[in-house]
Amino acid sequence: MRNKVIRAGVIFLVIAALCTVISRGLYVASIANVTLQTPRMYTLNHDIEMYGIVEQSREFVVLAQANQIVTDIYVKTGQEVKVGDPLFAVDMEYLGQQIDSLENEIAQLEYQIRDAKNQEADRRNQEALAQKQAKENYDRTAAKWEKQLAKDAKAVEDARRAYEESLKKKPENGDEQAGEAQAEQDQLLAALKEAEAQYEASVSQKEDELFTAGQNLESSKVTGADSTSEEQLQLQKEQTEKNLSQLTELADREGKIVSSAAGMVSEILVRTGEFTPSTASALVADMSSGIKLTVTLGADEAKYVGQDSGVTIRGKDREGKEAVLTNVEIRSIKEKKESEDSLSSFEAVITSPETVFAPGTNVSVEIRNQSAEYDTCIPLQALHEEGADRYAVYITEEKDTMIGKELVARKVMVKVIDQDAEFAAVDSDTLSSQQNIIYTSDKTIEDGTTVREKD
Repeated sequence: MRNKVIRAGVIFLVIAALCTVISRGLYVASIANVTLQTPRMYTLNHDIEMYGIVEQSREFVVLAQANQIVTDIYVKTGQEVKVGDPLFAVDMEYLGQQIDSLENEIAQLEYQIRDAKNQEADRRNQEALAQKQAKENYDRTAAKWEKQLAKDAKAVEDARRAYEESLKKKPENGDEQAGEAQAEQDQLLAALKEAEAQYEASVSQKEDELFTAGQNLESSKVTGADSTSEEQLQLQKEQTEKNLSQLTELADREGKIVSSAAGMVSEILVRTGEFTPSTASALVADMSSGIKLTVTLGADEAKYVGQDSGVTIRGKDREGKEAVLTNVEIRSIKEKKESEDSLSSFEAVITSPETVFAPGTNVSVEIRNQSAEYDTCIPLQALHEEGADRYAVYITEEKDTMIGKELVARKVMVKVIDQDAEFAAVDSDTLSSQQNIIYTSDKTIEDGTTVREKD
């Protein structure tokens, strides 16, 4: 009996031990295995990759004399040309007719210029003659009245003297002589008054005639404006001579329009059998000016891009080989908004002095931009989104339990300052650089979940 009790006790203890081992194994198996990492200082990389089409930085316009008949076109779009290479040619016979016409026009203008010069000289001579005659007329009028007034003044003086002398005479005999004396005095007084009236009339008439002559003299001094006919004809002649010079130079080149610089033909704007326009006849991309691209950035991308950002261009070069261009800069960044309600986008112009890629080539563009160094950065895998602009991480803390110290997960809300494709920078006030952050876990964890660090 005693042996049975002992045997039963042993079996119970074995079973209890087995249950404890199994229970402990099940508990341990339920604990999440996690990897831990502490925040670290890090510089975030905001790399942007997109595609663009290569353009020439500068195009120059090829101008030809207008209204020439195009006979031959020697180049095509995309063809490289050197300085002096012919682009197209015009009809020489029609060009010669225009040269003859301009020469005749210049000869006619020379005749017209001489006529205008002679007419202007005649006008000035006539004005000078009219002024001379008006001056002579004024002087003659003044001299005439000077003599007339002197004569009238003398007549007045003589009449006054005669009258005054008659007053001094005394009749010698009787009334008859007294009557004769009085009659003589009356006649002399009448003669004096007539002489004075004549003098005053002469003075008045002199003033009138001199006023009229003076007005005529002043009017003669007001000459007409110089004619501009000669100057206008001269300008017309100079322009015609310039046109003739250009046509003559074109004739010396056998009617060929040539490139003034090395480049690649962007566009031919003339056609055989048609007249050349007064505007551009061709566009040539200047090979010495480098290349440019225009790419569009979203608002989130543009905030990381600046003129000091590094740029790399990759694509097929002019020989079809893979090429990488790093001598590149961002020339400008401008906001572009199509309407009030549309989202903002930004247009970045990228340039390079190199001409590795031909215009029209599709290339990839990588823009690199590093942030400032942040004190507290964590992997994006450790960041949990809790809502709009709300994030959390799980850290570990030690907890005393019946079986000893264990690690438990604690949720901590953090403020994200910046992030790239791998890391997020968080505000150091919300997360300490000494705290262990749960980076990965083989099980779902929550606040308070017991965890174990992987070996």
